[in-house]
Amino acid sequence: MIAMVAHVVNARMARRVDYLMEEVRVLREILATATSKTRIHFTSEQRRRLAIKGKELTAEERRACCQIVRPETILAWFRRLAARKYDSSDTRRFATRCEASRLKSAARP
Repeated sequence: MIAMVAHVVNARMARRVDYLMEEVRVLREILATATSKTRIHFTSEQRRRLAIKGKELTAEERRACCQIVRPETILAWFRRLAARKYDSSDTRRFATRCEASRLKSAARP
């Protein structure tokens, strides 16, 4: 019984994914004819969202369902996102001579 329900749900999900993939293809064709450009430019927020969702997929799933960008591009976006998370170069601050001498004098009892 459970296997039969799981099969029906799986078949429905597969049909939905197939439909969405075809819809993306159609929208890309419309975009290409309307703007005569085949390349889509994403905002940083859109790249972030695609990177997070794309990373959750397996390599096989990414190859099967990524229609707008290549799977390698999604992984590159995710790597940049992760690198930015652990990059502290913006928060690093070097003390000037005046600040350094003030800090030294404050540290002395």
